[in-house]
Amino acid sequence: MCGVTLCSRSYSDLKAKARRWDGKMLNQLKQKKERLSDELKEQMKKKRKESELNTLRSQISGLETRLKYSVIDRDNTVRVTSTVNSVKTFAPVYSTLVRRS
Repeated sequence: MCGVTLCSRSYSDLKAKARRWDGKMLNQLKQKKERLSDELKEQMKKKRKESELNTLRSQISGLETRLKYSVIDRDNTVRVTSTVNSVKTFAPVYSTLVRRS
């Protein structure tokens, strides 16, 4: 069997080794926690930027639609204006022809 001194020394050696192991594992876990926290921060930044990008895409789409309808409205206005100008030009000629007949 083991003597009191031998057993207690091996026990304290094991205890010291366990403390060193626990300290080493604790440091590794702290480093892992820091790394994961940094990764989480980066993912949150990306998510925020993604949300901002979606908002900008939506705004661009709305502006493109407004532009499309504005161009259609402009083209219609130009067409109507040219028709009105043609009528204004034709009206004096028409009234002259009507008076002659």
